[in-house]
Amino acid sequence: MKKLQQEYDDPAHELCYARAAGQTCLGKINQNEYFDNVLLHLLAEEDGGVRHALDGPPGDLPVNVREDLTPLAVIDPIAAAIKALTWTDDFKPLRRPEWRMLQGFTPMTNAVTDAAQYDQYVQDYNMDLSALSPEAGDILAVMAYARRFIDIFDYLLQRLPAPKRSTWDWLEPVIVHSRIEYWFNNKPESVETEARFWTLLLSKGWVHCDLDKDMHWQLMRLTPQAIFNPMEGITGYESPHADPYHAALAAKGFLPGLLNVGRFLLECPSLQCAKAYFSHFKPVDIAAAKDFDPSQTGIVLVGLVSWKPFDKTKPALTEDLRAEYIKLILEVPGTRIDEASRWCGWPRHDAARQDDWNALQVAAWLGDLAVGKLLVSLGADKKVFGEETKSAVEIARSRGHDAFAEWIEAVE
Repeated sequence: MKKLQQEYDDPAHELCYARAAGQTCLGKINQNEYFDNVLLHLLAEEDGGVRHALDGPPGDLPVNVREDLTPLAVIDPIAAAIKALTWTDDFKPLRRPEWRMLQGFTPMTNAVTDAAQYDQYVQDYNMDLSALSPEAGDILAVMAYARRFIDIFDYLLQRLPAPKRSTWDWLEPVIVHSRIEYWFNNKPESVETEARFWTLLLSKGWVHCDLDKDMHWQLMRLTPQAIFNPMEGITGYESPHADPYHAALAAKGFLPGLLNVGRFLLECPSLQCAKAYFSHFKPVDIAAAKDFDPSQTGIVLVGLVSWKPFDKTKPALTEDLRAEYIKLILEVPGTRIDEASRWCGWPRHDAARQDDWNALQVAAWLGDLAVGKLLVSLGADKKVFGEETKSAVEIARSRGHDAFAEWIEAVE
């Protein structure tokens, strides 16, 4: 942010990215003037393009996306995309004919939401998307993404060739984060829209590289079924856009970790919905993913055994669904049913304590005989528990669950 402040405070550079964005927000220039200002950075200097000292990459050091691009991308993804493009080693400034074509598409892309109307404008004004290089097309796609115009975004990606490196190859998860989380005053439908954007990007080949760990995690959380919003409840478990999104992720080899899978299942409303998810993210593939961590089995199983929805209008998992979801988790090769989790007590009264408990111990605390029997039938061992915790028998007795205690004590 310090670099943005430095750029904004330099009045000699009226056309710099930060000043263009800031002046627009303040109402000192209109959107057409803003676009002209930032697009001039793409135009060849001999045709009237602009270059400023603060436009270039920071010295001889490699570009640090998090420091050099992300702060601007949070404020203005369009300007950030243009800056990133001009920093690439093989960037060739646009000559005036192509630049004029990009400039002509800009107001349409910024204002029109209907793809049929957009196409009509293209025909009426003899516009030609094929006249744009893949890199110029990327900037146009970013405009539609920034405006959340999913139908225009779809229209463009159907017709534009994917660049060798797109804006979404370097985009950081904070950009996605700011568009979907409820504390940014976004509605649950924003989650579904973001998933649709990424479905198109993945399926049309606009994401080329292996995503960094944070973005991988963000996209897995993005799945419309699994975004939790305590203000609005759960959205999208049966969204028609969920299956294509999962298919696109799986096709690119982007697989969920155990925590992502567990989070998905916690309020999944039906076994059919869960099996659709696992049809894309097969257990054997989840186990082979580079981020697979079998020690997370305990967190997932303890969560399933003890979970109750925050939204009290929603029913907790039925006994049958809970059993099926536990079985689904344990179908992932390498998972360990006796793995413990740092269970901090909710909904226990002694929530200040943080003990490593496994799923069978939690079932004993709850007195859930059906889950206890299921876990034992799947291989849970009552003799496995931490040195500083009680056995399932002791836990059940201390809670007054005599039937559970008598049953587990008799288990060999």
